[in-house]
Amino acid sequence: MTVLSFVSVKRLGTLINAIDKVEQTYGIIAQLDRLEVAIKDIDRFERGYMITRDSNYIRLLAEPHAKLIPITDKLKTMTNGTPEQYNNVILLRSYVVSRLTNLKHNLNFSDTAATEKVPVHFYEGRISMQQCMDFIQKMKRIEQVHLAEYHKNKLLYQQLTVSNIRYLYFGFGALALLLLVLMINSLRKRIRYQEELQIKLIDLRRSHNELEQIAFAASHDLQEPLRKIQIFLNRLLLLWQKKDLVDADSKTLMERINNAAGRMQELIEDLADLTSLVSEQGDPETSDLNTIVQQTVNELKKKVKDKNADIRLSQLPVVQGYPAQLQLLFKALLDNALKFSHEDIPPLITVTTSKVDGAELVEINQALTGRTFYRISITDNGIGFNNKFMHKMFLLFQRLHNQQSMYEGKGAGLAIAQRVMANHSGYILAHGHPNAGATFKLYFPTEH
Repeated sequence: MTVLSFVSVKRLGTLINAIDKVEQTYGIIAQLDRLEVAIKDIDRFERGYMITRDSNYIRLLAEPHAKLIPITDKLKTMTNGTPEQYNNVILLRSYVVSRLTNLKHNLNFSDTAATEKVPVHFYEGRISMQQCMDFIQKMKRIEQVHLAEYHKNKLLYQQLTVSNIRYLYFGFGALALLLLVLMINSLRKRIRYQEELQIKLIDLRRSHNELEQIAFAASHDLQEPLRKIQIFLNRLLLLWQKKDLVDADSKTLMERINNAAGRMQELIEDLADLTSLVSEQGDPETSDLNTIVQQTVNELKKKVKDKNADIRLSQLPVVQGYPAQLQLLFKALLDNALKFSHEDIPPLITVTTSKVDGAELVEINQALTGRTFYRISITDNGIGFNNKFMHKMFLLFQRLHNQQSMYEGKGAGLAIAQRVMANHSGYILAHGHPNAGATFKLYFPTEH
């Protein structure tokens, strides 16, 4: 289509050029006709004056006399692109000048001489006039040949241009029809994909509802048997102790069963918390992180006191979010910092904030570079971790320490933290060194 359009434009330019040449040829012929008429008028008025000596003929001579030189000048301009005709105009101009000179001499002689004899200048003027007329006819014949050629070319290029435009029209019509068919096919595919997506969305919602039902059962139905196990186990232990039927090994075994049930109950609670984060939370609201973090510290007050921990808070921003989720977020991170601390060193936890651009998140998504975030850093002096295990940290029930470790972690806290940040269109990064503490960085978008 591009080639066809280019050819059509070129053909149109050629047609316009041919039309211009035809019009120029008509213009040259028209100027030659004007020149011929003016020369004939000069001859007629000259003879009339010589016969009658009427001064009105002198006045009539002025108009054609004034036209001759400007007409030849215009002919020179119009024939500038045709060397043959341009040379003819130069010769024609010389004959016109000679005719005007003879006219002047003839009129002067007729005014001053007392004889009726025809002056020689009159005959010379007749010869100059005839030369002018011969050259005018010669130039007309040449222009007639040019006109026939140009007119033939004009008709040819006109036909070719019309054909090209017709081909272009049908070509664009076929292309538009093809694009319409492709668009309809694409639209049908999109409708089909949307229908499939709608089916998958319905399945996803059904799965989500089932997950919520499981979470509800985990937080209510499954916890009740665990509580009863712990209660009945404690009563059985007291009963056996009263009857002096329990030895040290049995008591240890029962305590381990009780602790395992307690851990199971905590895991179920964490799973219920994580599952609840997937459900609809309503519209976000203005949340002061200073208040939320302070409430979280108060909730962990017993652990803080037992660990003799020092928690230092700086001024935190106000964000748009869900307060209950944000409290879960900071509880998980502060609880982690308290759990994974050294036995002989009191925990030191600092919470700081700053405003940064998205360059720090370029490894996650390069499109974040132009955005700004509130970065909240939670740093501790605990046991830290090896950065090569970072990819496991935020997975559910993944622990960097084995089950026999002295540290209590269940592997759900960081998964909850990551889910909360995702619900707030934010990001969480972690960095640590073994036995040298860890830092968790929370990135909240400033425009969210």
